[in-house]
Parts: sequence; C-alpha cells; structure tokens
Amino acid sequence: MSDQYASGQNGPPKEPYARARRAMPRGGSNALLSFETLAERMEVPKRTVLDNYRAWDIPVVRISDRILRVRERDFEAWIDARTE
Repeated sequence: MSDQYASGQNGPPKEPYARARRAMPRGGSNALLSFETLAERMEVPKRTVLDNYRAWDIPVVRISDRILRVRERDFEAWIDARTE
C-alpha cells in the first residue's frame, strides 16, 4: 500500500472542510436551531413558537418522532421574507 504523504511534500489538507464552507449559500449556516433558540432570537416565549410554528410556516427538520429543529439559513430566510 502506498503512502501518499510519505514524501512529506503533500501533507494532509490543513482545512479539510474549507471548500464546503465556501460553497455554502449565503444567509446562514446549516446549523440546526432548537425552538428555544428561535424563541430567544424572536424575543417571544418558547411556548408561542411551539404553538404557532405550523401556522407561521416555519420550515422544520424532523430529527426523530419528538425532536424538531430548524436550519439556521431557513430561519433567516423566513425572517427576511416577513420583514421586507
């Protein structure tokens, strides 16, 4: 088996995810936000977000049967669409 780094000239990449980070669309990250975080950012009680996320059409990601999250970039796009 050949070792691609044996010569020492071509070491492992210093930042393996740099290209993926640059390719990410503008306006937020793929970080998953909890409803508590959404409530803090919106400055409303968590219960308000839980009761209204469907009516407000906030795009959610289902992690399991009981756990929902919202992508940060989707949340920012949702906010931008309602504040313009």
